[in-house]
Amino acid sequence: MRLGESRWYHIEGGTEGKNQPVVAPDDTLAHMAYVVGLTPDRLVSVGREGAAEILEEIHRQMDAGARRDETPVDPALRRLMELWPSLREWQRQSLVGIAREMTSDLAGP
Repeated sequence: MRLGESRWYHIEGGTEGKNQPVVAPDDTLAHMAYVVGLTPDRLVSVGREGAAEILEEIHRQMDAGARRDETPVDPALRRLMELWPSLREWQRQSLVGIAREMTSDLAGP
């Protein structure tokens, strides 16, 4: 689920536009709660039982994915994780190149 920054802000503040009330749909609120670490019990305590049920399902799915070592990951984060080893190598090569340049400058002509 993708939620824009301004939408998150409006839901968090409870209003949008000229103070129009905003109430997050249960699925949106459940995903927001997951991101910030709220528990289903906390959602129930504020009268959002539907969102609490969805949050419990999110936790069940995440737990099942973790047991299979297939935790769902945002596609952009997955791509970064795939690139990380080559980025680390690129960084190492860059530092080696800079160090060689610096030492050759110190050695003189």
